[in-house]
Parts: sequence; C-alpha cells; structure tokens
Amino acid sequence: MKSKYFNPTCFVFCLIFCAVSGMALGAPKQSHTATALIKVLPYADTDPMVIGTPQIDREKQKEFRHSLAILMKQQNFLMKLIQRDKIRETEWFKYFGENQVIAIEDLQKNLNVTEPEETDFLEVAMTCSQPQEAALIVNEMVDMFVARQNDYQVEHVRRKLMELEQRRRSIEQNLDLAERALDDVRKSSGFSDLEERNYRHPVAERFIRLQETVDTLKLQRARLRASALVSDNNEVTPQIKKELMETEGVLEEAEQLFQQAALEKHRLDAARMQYQQRAAIRDQLREALGDIKKLIGKYRILAEDPDAGKIQKVDSAPVPLKLD
Repeated sequence: MKSKYFNPTCFVFCLIFCAVSGMALGAPKQSHTATALIKVLPYADTDPMVIGTPQIDREKQKEFRHSLAILMKQQNFLMKLIQRDKIRETEWFKYFGENQVIAIEDLQKNLNVTEPEETDFLEVAMTCSQPQEAALIVNEMVDMFVARQNDYQVEHVRRKLMELEQRRRSIEQNLDLAERALDDVRKSSGFSDLEERNYRHPVAERFIRLQETVDTLKLQRARLRASALVSDNNEVTPQIKKELMETEGVLEEAEQLFQQAALEKHRLDAARMQYQQRAAIRDQLREALGDIKKLIGKYRILAEDPDAGKIQKVDSAPVPLKLD
C-alpha cells in the first residue's frame, strides 16, 4: 500500500538532483590556462642622450623586473582590472555574482605572474574554465598594465619637466640680476672692460710703462751723478750739470705721472676684485643653466618615448586549445 506521504514527482526530482550533484562533485573541474609575455626593457634611468647600447646592471635589471611583477599582483591594480567592461561581461565575473571581493580573491589565486630565469620577460597566466575568457583576461591585464606604466612614467617625466622649467626660469632671473650687478661695478668704477683677458688692461699697461720710465730715469741720474764725482777737481762740467738738471726735471714729472697711474691701477685692481667676485657667481649660474637645459632636453626625449614604462607586450595570448 502506498503511503499517503509519498509523492512520485518529488521523488523523481530528488533522484535527478542527486545524480546531477554527484556528477558535478565527482567530475574534475575543467580549466584552461592562457599565457602572455611582457618584455622588460632596460631600466628607466638610462641616458637618452647617449648613443649606443647602454651597460646594463643585471642585478638592477632583475630588481626592476621583480618590482613590476609585484605591481601586477597588487590589489588596487586587480580592482582596476575587474572594472573594465570586457572583464565584467565575462561569465567568469558573472559567476561571482559581480562580487568584486570574491573576484579579486580568484584572480590572486589563478592569475600568476612569473619571472623566468635569465630572461628579460614576465610571464602572465590566467586559469579559468572558459579558454576564450582565460585569454581575454590575460590580454586585458597585460594591455592595461603596459598602458598604465607608460602613462605613469610619462606623467612622472612631465612633472619633472615642470620642475626643471621652473628651476630654469629661476636661474635665468638670478643670472639677469648677476649681469646687472656686473654693470653696476662697471658704471661705479668707470672701467668698461673688467673681464679677464690675455692682454694687459690699458691702465695696467700705462702703470708698468711709467714705472719702467721712472726706473730708467733714476739710473740715468745715478750715472750722471757718478760722472760728476769723478770729474777733474771735483767740478761738475756744464754739460753734465745740464743733463743732470734735465734728467731730474723729467724724473720729477714722470714720478708724478707714475703716482697718478698707481692710484688708477689701485682703483682698477679694486674694481676687478669686486667684478671677479660677482663674475664667479654669474659663471656658476651660467653653468647651472647649461646643466638644466641639458636635463630638460633629456626629459623631453623621455616624454616622447613610446616605451616610457620600459615594458612591451610581446603578443596577445592565444586561446588555449587543451585542458590543463
């Protein structure tokens, strides 16, 4: 006799449900892994103005590559990844009920970034049940990472350029002030040419010439006096007396001119010392300005570099044809 509680329909449904559940639990989960490569270029501090192959520090390059691998697995980057339209349209994402926390946990488990030894590549692999979606997620990740790294570096370079341009303007303003200070020395001293030259300044040349003239006249006077002392009967001849008087007159005039030249030379030396002190500041500013302009040129080249992030996507990940 059939029990009044027995329901054939429910019994059949339960059998079907148990069978399907048993198959699902007993059968291994299908998974496919798609892989893409990222080429890591020489680290970002190479000099763009230097022609030729740079010397690469392999340890530094390895550290650079490792830092990129860490960035690709950071939670904030994965959060940006699952916000992309193509990712949110996948069955993989919908499976989690659009729960971003669970989706990120799955990515951290099934999205791997490895660093093959003795290579310049990063290997990015994604494992999920749908082969097309495994390839899609890998390619989206690689595309986004390469683009973000390039954008980050370009933005960094542009900020640096703004800083350098600001420093350039500041140095040019200080250089203008330094040039004005040199003009002030010229005007106040009355000497128009105070730069260091390979020839003597006219004032210095006149001072030396008058000094030589005074020395020559003193020697001539000494010879005339000596001649007078050895003359007969110690009497000075009219000719020697005349020459001696003429020499002493010229010497007196020459000494007066020499004293004036000495004062002028002293003024020149003082002006030159003041000028050289200010010129040293000007020259330092000129050198600093030249260095800044070189740096600006380098950073402008970096700003136009299509591989500013120093990474390249090698190729799109193919759809895996085989099960893992």
